[in-house]
Amino acid sequence: MVVRRRAIRREENPGEREGAEMLRRDVAFSRRSVLTEQDVQTLWELQAFRSRVFLTEEGVRAEVFFPGFRARIAGPDFRAAVIRMGGAVRVGGVEVHLTPSG
Repeated sequence: MVVRRRAIRREENPGEREGAEMLRRDVAFSRRSVLTEQDVQTLWELQAFRSRVFLTEEGVRAEVFFPGFRARIAGPDFRAAVIRMGGAVRVGGVEVHLTPSG
């Protein structure tokens, strides 16, 4: 005895397809990081790290003296931060991102 199943074709809704794609992208992003950019900004503001000394992507030593004032308007996330990099003390804005590409 042969049983044949008849495929039921469902009409596709373009909006549904786009929504599913957005959901897949969100799920993929959430697997990469459990922190949000705001979480990382709060960690920076409170300097909630084991050390105040970091290495840049180029391997330059960076020491944070003051994380800066959190900005509430457009521009860098923090203003007037004081950081020593490569022996020079720098004062300026700090932009916080979850990924190197921003």
